Formats: sequence, C-alpha cells, structure tokens
Amino acid sequence: MKIQCLYHLQGEELDLIETRRTDLPSGSSPAEVYRWILVLHRPQRLLDLDFVSMAKVEQPEAGHPLEVRVFKNAQLTFDESSVTFELFGKHHELQRSDTAAAIPYELQEKVRTHLLQDDAYRIKLQTAGSALYVLRKMKLSDATHFPQWLGREEVIRHSLTRFHQLHSATEIEQWFLSLVMDPSTFALMLMDPALNVPIGYAGISGINRVDQNGEYFILIGDPKYWNQGIATAVTREMLKFAFNLLGLHRVHLTASSANPGALKAYQRAGYAEEGRLREAFYRNGEFSDKLIFGILKSDWSKIQLQDQAQNLEHLPAPSYLRSLTVPQSRRQISPPKKKD
Repeated sequence: MKIQCLYHLQGEELDLIETRRTDLPSGSSPAEVYRWILVLHRPQRLLDLDFVSMAKVEQPEAGHPLEVRVFKNAQLTFDESSVTFELFGKHHELQRSDTAAAIPYELQEKVRTHLLQDDAYRIKLQTAGSALYVLRKMKLSDATHFPQWLGREEVIRHSLTRFHQLHSATEIEQWFLSLVMDPSTFALMLMDPALNVPIGYAGISGINRVDQNGEYFILIGDPKYWNQGIATAVTREMLKFAFNLLGLHRVHLTASSANPGALKAYQRAGYAEEGRLREAFYRNGEFSDKLIFGILKSDWSKIQLQDQAQNLEHLPAPSYLRSLTVPQSRRQISPPKKKD
C-alpha cells in the first residue's frame, strides 16, 4: 500500500489529515483513493471519517470560494483564511497546511500504520451454521447505530449497567466518543457483509499493560442475529487479538446467571467460571448472580492445539494415498486353524 499525505489541518484538540492511495489502478472510486483521518490529541487516537460529499460555495465579497467537505457526523469548511471543523455539533478552529512536508514524519508513519490496519483488523468469521460475518475497525459513523440498539430493553437487559443510564441520543454519542477515545479499549464492529450493515460490536476494555489483562465485552444489537453461534465465533476471534496482538496473559468477563445463552457461548469459546457474586445484578425487578469467567493464554494455546488436532483427523487422505491398493501378498492373512 502506497499512501501520500495531502492536507494537514491542525487544532488544539485534534488534527485532520487527508491521504491519497497512489498504488490503485486508474478508475478507482474517490472513496478508495482518498481518506480523511481524525487525529485526537489527548489521548492520541486515529479514527476514520466517512466521506459523504463535497461542494464549492462562491464568496463574491471574499473573492475566493468556500470549500465544504461533508462526513457522517462531521463537516469541514475552509477557504484561504480559515478552517472550521464540526464534530458531533462541536466546532473546532483549525490551521491549514497544504504540503506533506509540513506533516511530521512520525505522524505520517502513524497514519500509514492506521490505514494498513484496515486489512489486519478485517476478519471473516464462519459460524457453525456456515454463515459469514466480518469484524472491522470502528469508525466515528458507527455512532449512528447505537441509539437504536441501546434503546431496546431486550438488547441491554443483561449488558452494561451504563447502558441503562443513557437516556438520549446525545448521551449515547458522548458515551461512544469516550469508547473510541479510550486508549485502554480495543473494539471492533461486527458486520453482516451480505447487507453491509453493523449488527454489534465486541472488544477488550480496561487493558492493563502492567498485569497484562483485560475484560472482554460483546453486544449483538439486533436480536434476529441471536442464537446462531455468532457470539461464540466472535468471542473466539477476539481471544486471538487479545493474546496475539495485545500481548495479554489473561482475559476475564462478567455475565448474569439469568443469561444462559451468553454463558454457553463463553464456555464454548474456552472461558472457565472462576467466581460468583451473589445477586449483584438487578434487572426487571429481579436479582441475579454475577458470574466471573476467565481464560489464560496457556489455556487458549491448549484449545488451539486441540482444534488443530481435530481438524487434522477430519482431513481426507491425499489423493496419491487413496489411489494405492495393498498388494494381495501383503494383506493380513488369518492364521490357519489348528487341527485336532
């Protein structure tokens, strides 16, 4: 992948960088060629903006046009003298730098790494029923899906307590921003590629680099995708990220005893029950126990070896072996019966 950084728009809280792919064939769509990256300063996080449209507005009095870039959840307007960026209704004044030479080399490398992660973080999942789903990086535009999911009582019934405290789209947007800005959280969106729509998200939160552990979470926001083995497939895949990418030693989670479907999914993925907090959940007027599950990297490694061994057992014999026949002279012959 060959990437060129074009615009660098700098602000106190965030920067915007426009990039261009230079290795794509002619005729590629603008969405494939050009990308806008949002760089948050504190903490530094890189996020993708979903481009929607662009326009040029004439300003006769100013003597130069006003450029407009519209993104999902954001809008950029700039001319020769000023740059304004609006993100979730908040305005940011930015300074413009047109040349790639003005972008620090370290930042350019971070942008390139971020774009290269598109493929590394895009994982195809096969469920037991052979249905195909995809995990991908989260984007700012994903915020639009959460109000619908979190507004359904059956979806959040056994999920985060925080979800039961969010009562408006604005509060959910703020929660989403805190999620994507949190450097101790690794989260991916779950997609139905047949419809090209998100159906949930999953990840590891509270990543502790000192003790090398974190907490797993998953939410499938559309109930029609429940009970299809998706949660098990996602949970197994996230363990690969936890142990191979994040370098963790242990992953844990908590779940309600009133949610047997989730408990089965976690156990099938390799988690073991480690403890129980009696009547620690309160939902729909009833208490339930909070169960603590955990898995170590060594446990996961053993499961991987077992899965590999089972896969080898089910592999068909190579064609050159199937074509061989045992010569008559080498076939086992029953010993002759003894005469009385």
